[in-house]
Amino acid sequence: MATMRVTVSGNPNWPADKWKGYSIVKTGDFVTGQQTYSVISGSGANYVDYVPAAFKTPVGFATGNPFVITHINHALDQPGVHGGALITGLQPICPWPAGQNDQLTDPCYAWQNTRTENGEPVNMGSGDNATIRLGIHYVNGTAKPGYADYAYPNPLTAGGTATLAPPTNLHTVP
Repeated sequence: MATMRVTVSGNPNWPADKWKGYSIVKTGDFVTGQQTYSVISGSGANYVDYVPAAFKTPVGFATGNPFVITHINHALDQPGVHGGALITGLQPICPWPAGQNDQLTDPCYAWQNTRTENGEPVNMGSGDNATIRLGIHYVNGTAKPGYADYAYPNPLTAGGTATLAPPTNLHTVP
């Protein structure tokens, strides 16, 4: 589906792509079954272009529909963040109560993975996600700091330098 556009009244005179990577959120005049937000793919002096939702009816705007533009640092439990306080309920309270939105950023690492058919590296990310960002939530082509390769062959196998005999004192219990 093609990019969709919202033109705003007045003359905000925004610089090109000022809102790229932000989200546009419809705040009223909702349509049943329609998404209420989308990722902004670009903007100009008086318009915002956004990417339609996948697998849902995209957010649409009519003259006078209210909206806000928001910026998301990262989403709850997305790749590259972890831990934090337990958040429960079908509709959690927003904004989060103090101490609840306390997840830590811990990037995922991808390295030394190649495609069998052509030898190309297998990396994470596509570059078009507003919340999962290269260098913050994932790192390609670099080993995680402190990582140590596993010994190969494993020393506990017959192919290794040492072998471990199976236990001799095992019994079957009915």
